[in-house]
Amino acid sequence: MARRSTARLAPAAEASGERGAQAIHRAMTVLEAFSSVRPSLTLTEITDYAGLTVPTAHRMVRALQSRGYITHDPITGYYSLGSSVMRLAQVMLRRSEQSQVATLAIPHLERLRDLTGETAGIHTIIGRDRVCVAEFPSHHIVRMASGIGCVYPLYAGAAGKALLSGLAPERCEEMLALEQLSKLTPNTIIDIDQLRREIAEAREVGYATSVAETTASASALAAPVYGADGVVAAINIAGPATRWTLDAMHAALPALMETVALLGEHLGSTDHGLHNGKPH
Repeated sequence: MARRSTARLAPAAEASGERGAQAIHRAMTVLEAFSSVRPSLTLTEITDYAGLTVPTAHRMVRALQSRGYITHDPITGYYSLGSSVMRLAQVMLRRSEQSQVATLAIPHLERLRDLTGETAGIHTIIGRDRVCVAEFPSHHIVRMASGIGCVYPLYAGAAGKALLSGLAPERCEEMLALEQLSKLTPNTIIDIDQLRREIAEAREVGYATSVAETTASASALAAPVYGADGVVAAINIAGPATRWTLDAMHAALPALMETVALLGEHLGSTDHGLHNGKPH
């Protein structure tokens, strides 16, 4: 009797599981609607991105809001990611080697900030993205800053190219194969061959540069930091393109390369990123 009852319930249980999985996928799609270039969204924008009906999107948003994954501004009507997302992100950011390099880098970032007058930060690879894990913003009124905890596509910007250049070539290709290149600004590189060339050049000279690839009017200089098992982070110096020019980057390059070499020594690296060259 019990067996017959279990057999009758199995299809219903399976259907329930499928509905549950669908709900999870929908909730994840809602969260993925938010990005560094679109940190706040209306319900209509979330609905369009997720391909859901308005009632379904609203139900998903309310559920995520109840758990702290989404917040709502009643004045503007916009939704943003909530504190629960940051709590989970902190678990990733506290991984031993990444936490160690961020801690070690802090006094060096402050020195680079004071030396260049521009924002100095350290970025690392988490999943298929790069994340800023520590930063000293410029003192200038007009300045560029990534924001600690902010997520950027790995393929865009000097820090991304520096991180990719530090990977073994085959691993770099694996990461690029997962990317769907799209423009964040008119200058974002979405031609895969051009991106490969710039990564190869960064691998050769030990650093990467970018102009307005992730943020309009911003330029950056970055170099990878190596640990005992390979690249663990990249130090990124960013500023307004009108002030943080190639000449200014060239002047700061020796200090940057000295810093990544020193951090590499502390982390047990045998490749300290000591390369020659000028910003390209």
